[in-house]
Amino acid sequence: MCNEAVYRDMSSKSAQVYRSQTGQHNSTARTTIECPTETLLELLGDEYARAALEAVAETPRSGREVSSCTSMSRPTAFRRLNELESAGLVTTEQHIDESGHHHKRYRSLVEEISFELTADGLIVEVTAY
Repeated sequence: MCNEAVYRDMSSKSAQVYRSQTGQHNSTARTTIECPTETLLELLGDEYARAALEAVAETPRSGREVSSCTSMSRPTAFRRLNELESAGLVTTEQHIDESGHHHKRYRSLVEEISFELTADGLIVEVTAY
């Protein structure tokens, strides 16, 4: 289970996600995932992507449910959710409904996002659950 993730960009060209994972023996493992800052800023600047991220912030939802609760079209909802997943801001889990149908549910990994402009460049931090 991921306890924290941080996007950090000192050069304004790429951001890195550091995920700290704790195991049964309190050991910590770190993995790095690359995400271009431009992609992250485009997603956060897009009203549909922000609405999709907000829709899955508290409760995991299917793309259809995100579409319904945000009043965006299904293709737009799925497109933005897939973009958010590619950037590492949301994750998916398989859900089986009462009728036995399988579908993806999207869940936000974002707890907090902060931006800081320093002499070294733009620092973007995304703290995840």
